[in-house]
Amino acid sequence: MMSLAAAAGIRDGFVVVAKRDCPTCVLVEPVLGELARASRPLAVFSQDDPTFPATVPDVRDDRALEASFRLGIETVPTLIKLEGGREVGRLVGWHRDEWRAFTGLNSLGEGLPEWRPGCGSKSVEPGVIDELEVKTLRVGAVEQ
Repeated sequence: MMSLAAAAGIRDGFVVVAKRDCPTCVLVEPVLGELARASRPLAVFSQDDPTFPATVPDVRDDRALEASFRLGIETVPTLIKLEGGREVGRLVGWHRDEWRAFTGLNSLGEGLPEWRPGCGSKSVEPGVIDELEVKTLRVGAVEQ
């Protein structure tokens, strides 16, 4: 199975999983653009629209939900920090002070509400998670 760092194409930086159908993800679209322009690499996986967010130049298409499933995403947006190719922390939903501390960007999300809950990940919708589990078991059996 491909590692998160390999799937994202980064060893040190951030990974975000989002979807256009989530009001909180739409709210933080400008924040994702700020992260994309910051000095650390950013990979964004979009669950429902490979053109979202438009503020990020290189969005990964996750409509098949394979990355979301492998990452155990239950809520979007999810912000994951990678160091040395390993996950060292994650945040779910939007909480301005937490995102600022986590990213080291002290002006991140200026003008946005302080907090908004996220939305359910498409990868844990009824029926979808079952299909992803079966698919993963089949792929795992073939790899062995």
